[in-house]
Amino acid sequence: PVWPEQEFAACCATGEWDGFTPKAIALHDFLDSWLPGATAEGRAFAIFPTPSEKAVTVESDRLLSDLRSEMASYT
Repeated sequence: PVWPEQEFAACCATGEWDGFTPKAIALHDFLDSWLPGATAEGRAFAIFPTPSEKAVTVESDRLLSDLRSEMASYT
């Protein structure tokens, strides 16, 4: 699972995640390391899960493509 801010992740640190502490990942690390590694492993991401466990699941290669496309509109 991934969240846009640590505070949102902290709200979900209950149940099986109780005791876990969220950690920020720099965007360039997420784009250049985490997502390519997850793509190579065939992993998907749960995007912004809520305490009720609702989330959008996205394949890592799609997430990388979507984020890079969105970032291009800001340059």
